[in-house]
Amino acid sequence: MKPLVFKETSWHYWLASDLAGYNAKQRWDANLCDYTKAVFKGCVVVALLAMLALGLLYWVGITLAWWVAIAVHGFIDAVAPQALTMVLIVGGASYVIATGSIKVSDYVKAKHTSKYRANNIAAPDWFIPNAWRALKEKTCVRIKIEGTHEVDD
Repeated sequence: MKPLVFKETSWHYWLASDLAGYNAKQRWDANLCDYTKAVFKGCVVVALLAMLALGLLYWVGITLAWWVAIAVHGFIDAVAPQALTMVLIVGGASYVIATGSIKVSDYVKAKHTSKYRANNIAAPDWFIPNAWRALKEKTCVRIKIEGTHEVDD
């Protein structure tokens, strides 16, 4: 079966490569399932960054409005800036935890597969990994990325 060909200049390749760290050009097993997962990871990163940026913008706006209200009307005991600060702290911590868990899971997966490849040991013969591999070989077609920055072998 011919591999699917994607352009390096496409928006989904940018999401997968720059934001999710997926490099289909240097992978020997680049397939559509892993590529789609990387595109979704990139979408999650964009959504989290957009929420963080909008929350920060709202926080700055409400804080400036609070300072203007103080200058015009005198002291106002507003809870909004403090509450928004807590929301941003929780949102930032959630972003760090989410991206960290993605990176840790990718590291563990890479370390696990490289251990077997480096020692030329067959992967354990378990039912679920073999069933997943068989399903993946049947449904996940190979992909190829074409563009201006070709990798030298």
